[in-house]
Amino acid sequence: MTVCAASLFQWNYGVSGQESPDFGPAFIVASDRMMTDQGLNIEYESSRWKAAIVNKTNMVFVAGDFTFLSDAIQHLNKTINSEQDLDTDQIAILLSKSFVEVRNSRMERRYLSPIGVTFKDIEALRSESYIRIYEELQREQFGVEAIVVGCSGEKAGLYRLDEFGVITNHIDIGFLSIGSGGIHSSAHLMRQPYSHQSNYFRSLRATFLAKKHAEVSPGVGSATDMFKITKHEVLRIPDQITEHLEKIYRTQRVAESRRADAEISRLGAAFEVLIQQAQASAKSGPG
Repeated sequence: MTVCAASLFQWNYGVSGQESPDFGPAFIVASDRMMTDQGLNIEYESSRWKAAIVNKTNMVFVAGDFTFLSDAIQHLNKTINSEQDLDTDQIAILLSKSFVEVRNSRMERRYLSPIGVTFKDIEALRSESYIRIYEELQREQFGVEAIVVGCSGEKAGLYRLDEFGVITNHIDIGFLSIGSGGIHSSAHLMRQPYSHQSNYFRSLRATFLAKKHAEVSPGVGSATDMFKITKHEVLRIPDQITEHLEKIYRTQRVAESRRADAEISRLGAAFEVLIQQAQASAKSGPG
């Protein structure tokens, strides 16, 4: 599995030296590089990042069986070749259709083609048998999901897609995490609590730490890729910045460990005082 975390923040689009700042929506996204192939039952940390740049201001990040997602992205690319100026909402809808197409294609090849039947054949029956077969096939899960994130002019979009093509809008929440480590990543952002009114550096730090907290989950890799998405462009955060964030994280962990040790020592001393007081009270007796 994997983890991918995205957070909305306010970026100053104003010209340098301009008196009044021009704040607008932008995103920071962090992802690991752990690849999963459920067909071969393997996981490995890849040298490539797990995202697709759809156009100059929109990206798709994926979690789960990467072969499924590769098929979906390939299907999406074929769909959007003839499309122009797609916004984030439209990309989410098209990817949703791609998910449904790939899922149905795999289910048909696995269960129906061996007996010479297609989904269209079963659907044409419009019977209880069709309903039962359809419901049974829908129980199978490939364990995939995606984030569609980006800016279209002044409008920002942040969507989660599940393998059934269901789209949920997370723009008002201001952050979103997917993958096996998603619950840990989201928990960190909720504890902040993270606000979409944050500035760039706060968002950068919070999103990186959210990804690092997710590494306790099985299947989440240690490598981190980060991106900044504005209404003008998609930029990969330089490795030097992520390395500096890694140093901050390690320093923070050491400081937390030392603070915990100090608090435990003070707690032990407090208990020792209580025990001594109790013993003294017992020796003095009543009255």
